[in-house]
Amino acid sequence: GRAASGDCCLRNLHMKRVPWGMHEEYQFVVRLDLSHNQLAALPEEMARMVLIQHLDLSYNHLRSYPKVLNEGDFGATITHLDLSHNLLTRLSPDISLLSSITTLLLAGHYWEEGGLPDQISLLLRLKTLDLRGIPNMHKWLWGEEARERHGLPPTLRSDRSMVTEDEFIAYVKEHPLLISSLSEAGARGMFYRAATEDRK
Repeated sequence: GRAASGDCCLRNLHMKRVPWGMHEEYQFVVRLDLSHNQLAALPEEMARMVLIQHLDLSYNHLRSYPKVLNEGDFGATITHLDLSHNLLTRLSPDISLLSSITTLLLAGHYWEEGGLPDQISLLLRLKTLDLRGIPNMHKWLWGEEARERHGLPPTLRSDRSMVTEDEFIAYVKEHPLLISSLSEAGARGMFYRAATEDRK
């Protein structure tokens, strides 16, 4: 029979794998929603889904940029890609192959230093880039292991004198890849939480 077209919603089905044969059954879908599942990878066969414009992969278990997005016609067709709230720490420079993309959603990731490639600047049609919000950010930044991993200072110096709020916020602003697009108000909130933990 004729492959389905239009929209396909397979969200919140607890899927660990994309259903076998989806690329045939939904070959001509324009919007594909695979969000809120447990997907760790996408099959190569998805490259046969030749009309996808809107692809939602948010809230899955993806640890790397899906290589299948480099295949088929995705570079020309995808205009909206949501990869927010996965397990990414780096974004592949291959993102630049999505030459038609206008919306790229990447919120809620713990980016490594240099994890966001310069090639994002090659996405000439990009109008919306979302890098907001690391979940439980203060715990991630201020746990003992995290402080050592990122080289972040406590709010108390070794002589037990307090780092000032302005000093702390200046430091946070110098490390945008660690904290995404945290607002100054968010940085102040983080300062008070961290200072409270340090005093315990």
